[in-house]
This record gives sequence, C-alpha cells and structure tokens, in this order.
Amino acid sequence: MAEFAAGWLGGVAGVLVSHPFDTLRTRQAIEGKSSLSIAKRAFQIEGGCRAGILSLYSGIVSPCVSVGCWKASTLGANYHFRLKLSAARGLDDPSKLEMKDSIFAACAAGSVSAAVCTPFEVIKSLAMLRANRVGTEKNSVLEQEAKQLRDLISRPGGSRNLLRGMHIVIFRDSYATGAFLGSYEWLRQRALRRTSSDILAGLLAGAVSGPIGWIVCYPVEVVRIHWMAAKPKQWQTVGACARELFHTGGVSLFFRGLPMCCLRSSVQISVTMMIYEWCKRYY
Repeated sequence: MAEFAAGWLGGVAGVLVSHPFDTLRTRQAIEGKSSLSIAKRAFQIEGGCRAGILSLYSGIVSPCVSVGCWKASTLGANYHFRLKLSAARGLDDPSKLEMKDSIFAACAAGSVSAAVCTPFEVIKSLAMLRANRVGTEKNSVLEQEAKQLRDLISRPGGSRNLLRGMHIVIFRDSYATGAFLGSYEWLRQRALRRTSSDILAGLLAGAVSGPIGWIVCYPVEVVRIHWMAAKPKQWQTVGACARELFHTGGVSLFFRGLPMCCLRSSVQISVTMMIYEWCKRYY
C-alpha cells in the first residue's frame, strides 16, 4: 500500500511542475508550430498573464487524477511483480533481479495501468487542444474538462467515447514502461554506488529514464493524440490514421514536440521518482 501512496504523491507533484510542457508538446504534435509561437499565442489570445497560464494548464485536473492513479498503479504493481519474480527466482531482494526480469515486470505493470488511464488521456488531450481557442480561457481548467466530458458522453456512443484509443495507450505503455522503469532501475543502482541517498539517486535516474521512456514510443504517442482528437469516424483504423499522417508530414511529423516532451518528462519523472523514493524510505 505504501508503494501505491508514494506513487500517487509523486505523480501529482510531477504533473504540477511539468504540465505546461505537456500542453505545448501536445499542441505541437497537432499544429506543427514551434513551442515558442504556441506559448506566445497562449498569452495573446485573451491578453495578460493569467489567461496564458490558464491556457497552458488546460487539462491539469485529469492528469492530476490519472497520473496519480497511473503512477500509483504502475509503480505499485511493478514493485509487487518484482517481489513475485524475485521470490520465484529464489532471491531475497528485488534489486538483485536480472534486467530482463525487471523489464518484464515493468511492461506488465504498464499494460495493467494503461487501461485505467485512457478516459483521462482523452479528456486531457481534448482540453489541451481546444483551450487555445478564443474565449475558452474565461473558464476554469475544471470547467473546461467538465465540458469535454459532457461533450464526449453526449456524442453517439455515449460513455464508450471515453475509451477511444485504449488499444493505442495499452500498446504504448506496455513496452515504453519497460524502457522507462528498466532504465530507471539500472541508472538508480549505479547512482547508489556514488551516493548513499535514495532520494538523490531517484532524482538523477528519473531525469534520464523519463525521456528514454518517451523516445521509444513517441511516434505511437503522436498517432494517439491525433486519433483521440479526431472527429468521429474520421479514420476507420489506427493504421489508416498513421498512413494519412505519414503522407501529410512524412517521418518528421511523428516526432513533433519530442524535444519539449523530453524536457517535460525529465522534470516530471525526476520529481515523481524523488518523492516516490522519499516516501518509501520514510513511510
């Protein structure tokens, strides 16, 4: 239970400090413009600092809930999978597991938690993309996301619209979580050889492993963003979506917003894992 609570606290803290980067890279993936021009527009639509900040924090409620849930379920499940595997291997400490076992546990944990977070991913993405329309900054971030929820449920299909793209999210999070947590554990063990602080080791390892997890799956993430933001029946299959994106923008389109995503992930995951390790140590 402590691992789940630590994961939730770490996930929420990471979201709060990194969400503007997430908004910028999501809009980049759709619009193909520079992050600077998107940020300028966010502050110019209604004028003033408050409107710009509200725009960049569009969709913050869903990830605070979903990322807290995601990190709690992923990190908690990963910990318990590692315990089971270490027991099966006759080991007294999960840190002694081979890398392939650690990656397997992480992939399994990512797949389990991805299904839970799909509705939040849908609401977050739509709120981020539609918040830079004129007039939307007058609404609070909670009102914006509540509106997206009402709109989705009122469409043909009802609540099933909240599960749009679940198969993409599960595919993305399965192997990407393996890359993220596998590299995190490897880097953390090496950091601990140079420092006795679990918290510092988590901070350093998270700053590097977070971007690794996104780099390996970013083309899938771009398809996921377009798929969730598309009009109903715009594409019949994910493959048709990916082919149209390729014909429209080539290979480079699948990497729009990757630098901003890596920056955001480095900030978010370093904070998340630092707090996760701190909570595990003291609670």
